[in-house]
Amino acid sequence: ELSTTEFPIDLPNLISNLKSLKELYLRECNFIGSYPTFLPNLTQITSLDLSYNNFGGQFPWSLLNFEVLTYLDLLYNNFIGQLPEVPTNLTQIFSSKNSSNSQLVNKIPSNLEYLILSSNLLNGTIPSWVYIIPSLLELHLDYNQFTGHIGDFQHNSLVALWLNNNNLRDPFPLLISKLV
Repeated sequence: ELSTTEFPIDLPNLISNLKSLKELYLRECNFIGSYPTFLPNLTQITSLDLSYNNFGGQFPWSLLNFEVLTYLDLLYNNFIGQLPEVPTNLTQIFSSKNSSNSQLVNKIPSNLEYLILSSNLLNGTIPSWVYIIPSLLELHLDYNQFTGHIGDFQHNSLVALWLNNNNLRDPFPLLISKLV
């Protein structure tokens, strides 16, 4: 827990030997610049909070490949781009391996319980994998630039949903009223 610290932190050096780190909270540390490239090495992380920083650049979609990640909070940053899709067939998997701009994740991040991406510059449609995460309790996608329709959630685990201040269109899915 290093949230709201004002002193300079050499994160790559600090975390480089912590391969078994499970939780990392860096809320409001006033970082400036691109997404920290050392994070994909933290494959045991279950909770990651980088909210209220000034991280920018392309959305760090590699985080969604973390097997055990249950809590991801990137609220109030300047991430841009679209959320990645999950490959649905062998052609898509093959073409993603040959593309340097791949925006695919290996599989559905099925352990996510909290996905908090509010107040960024994310755009495009909400990818289909978001609607089929079995453990998802809270989804925060408000204050972005998402377009298209809202899909039907396949599980009844969702208890909080924020989609306001986007460019989403009708029809509103009727199945959403059956959520707890």
